[in-house]
Amino acid sequence: MRKRFTIAFILAAVCISACRSSLDADGTGFVRFGVIEDPSVTDAVSPAVRSNLLSLVDSLPGEDDFVLTVFRDDSEIWSGMLPDWPVRKRIPIKGCKVTASCGTGEEGYCKPVLTGEQMIVIAGFDTTDVTVTVRLANCLVKAGFSETFTSYFPTHEVKITTGAGNEFFFDEDGDEPAFIDPYKFSATCACINQGGADVNLGPFAYDNLKAGVCYTLYFDVKNIGTTSVTVSVSLDDIEEEIDLGIIELN
Repeated sequence: MRKRFTIAFILAAVCISACRSSLDADGTGFVRFGVIEDPSVTDAVSPAVRSNLLSLVDSLPGEDDFVLTVFRDDSEIWSGMLPDWPVRKRIPIKGCKVTASCGTGEEGYCKPVLTGEQMIVIAGFDTTDVTVTVRLANCLVKAGFSETFTSYFPTHEVKITTGAGNEFFFDEDGDEPAFIDPYKFSATCACINQGGADVNLGPFAYDNLKAGVCYTLYFDVKNIGTTSVTVSVSLDDIEEEIDLGIIELN
């Protein structure tokens, strides 16, 4: 009798183990979501260096500002703000993915778009913590001016026009970057020199932009006091020079 009882007990244990393995493979479970921000930005200079997005903008969105969307095999099964996620909601433990995003995608100053995605792997029968790392999805453009340029052109204003047709302006009073779609933009610069003469530079066109990169249009003046004045405009490793010829200063 003891042998039969022992065999029966072993069979029951095997049966329970098989059922649990089946549930682990095809069942559902609970998830608790979190978001972590990667605020690094690559400056488009040679060699490229990395800086912190917080050094370019006043603040970044908080975790509660993110929208979560949960997918199963590319079909949406839940979407809403992160704080509204129902922790006791069961989701399939296989084939699920979550995306996190913040920002409308609208171009502008102080309008970063942060996005990320993560596959969901639920372990056992406990609530699984899933952290989504989000990174900058747009790029930044700002302007910089050498002291020589600012001295020669006391008044100057740079206008960029994005691929979406939005316009942003930069002058000597500030260098707050514009967040734009990582596609393309063109730039012009309207200046007034020391003698009061109007000088218009550009347009200059740039494309093949990349997300998470800060592009600085840098303006400089060379050859002052010689036979002509030259303005150089650089963006990353692209440099253009404009010979303004001899300009009389009144």
